[in-house]
Amino acid sequence: MKHLILIFVCLIITSCSSSDDSNTNPTDDGPISTDIALTLKWEDEIPTFLPQAMVYDEFDRPFLFLVAKGGGLLILNDNGDQEPTQAAQVPITDLYMLHAMNIVQKGNYLYIALGDFFDGANGSKAGLAIINVENPTNPVVEGLWESDTTIGGSAIVAVQGNYAYLGAMEFGIFILDIENPQQITEKSNYTPDLNYPVENPDGLQIPNARGMTVVGNTMYLCYDAGGIRIIDISDKEFPMEIGSFHNFAAIENTPKAYNNIIVSGNLAYCAVDYCGFEIWDITTLGQEELIGWWNPWDCNTLGNLWFNSPGHANQMTFDATNELIFVNTGRSDLSILDVSNPENPTLKQSYGVFDDTQATWGMGMHNNDIYLLYITAGVPLYSNWSGLKKVSWAFE
Repeated sequence: MKHLILIFVCLIITSCSSSDDSNTNPTDDGPISTDIALTLKWEDEIPTFLPQAMVYDEFDRPFLFLVAKGGGLLILNDNGDQEPTQAAQVPITDLYMLHAMNIVQKGNYLYIALGDFFDGANGSKAGLAIINVENPTNPVVEGLWESDTTIGGSAIVAVQGNYAYLGAMEFGIFILDIENPQQITEKSNYTPDLNYPVENPDGLQIPNARGMTVVGNTMYLCYDAGGIRIIDISDKEFPMEIGSFHNFAAIENTPKAYNNIIVSGNLAYCAVDYCGFEIWDITTLGQEELIGWWNPWDCNTLGNLWFNSPGHANQMTFDATNELIFVNTGRSDLSILDVSNPENPTLKQSYGVFDDTQATWGMGMHNNDIYLLYITAGVPLYSNWSGLKKVSWAFE
């Protein structure tokens, strides 16, 4: 959605040490269960960079791989209960001067989506970096690819087998052959149908490829104001949209942004910006059914105008064992949802309050540790503190 690009129109790069670590969220309609305890382990201010996304090393080595927009890739030592220390950095001077926006790890390789998708005025090429972190203190850029022209940057990357899938906002998706990391090859660039759910969209209504998950030969693409698109990617040169779904009740007044999606079995869990969180039954293609909707900020009312919303859901992690969704929620920092009953997702616990001056853009997890990524921004996530917080969770 175009309005998401405006988040960084009013960026402010400031430092502020104030924080409010209350574990209450006054935006929820009911009581919060107290059987989950949250404990702040540390907070680490990064005043000059804007953390976008992170992964904890999948080999369980104590490293955080953090993409920090104009800061490139930061590799941090996780020092337990002590603040992290920087182990290495790959600056954007080694990445075609493209901002680092999203990240996924597969084995010894990091795959980084490149290109500032917030810069609506100037645009950016979309790109992919493949970085070898066999030795995390000495990362090696093994492969780089960038689009031929300046477009809208990239927001997400997913990897399966020998292929990387890059979400490039208004320009849809790129499918890249990464079998040889040193010779990344573009297989296709595909733009899903723009005329859903609105014919001839303009302004806020124009879809953008924001989040995705790949299951076999099927991609579930968060197309922002364009809902969820189901894309057959069995032919890498000719991907094809085969389905779509959208919560029409949520677009009564303005478009809403599908930001991220997790698919588990026949259920799709969706982070929907200021419309909270949805659960869809996707058992039958063409008959997808919205079965659960957590809408704590009443996004479908005229009182919520996006920029004044107490929360914006963006990045998620699913704990299938405990049937919990952990989602960063912007001004409301973190929400933990009980999804054991898919028809009634409920707030289990939260961290942070919406009326302070700190807001999250993303999150990561490792075991029982949650890493919250805070940014400085003006609209709609007014925030004057940029950095990371590590919060542990446990059942009481």
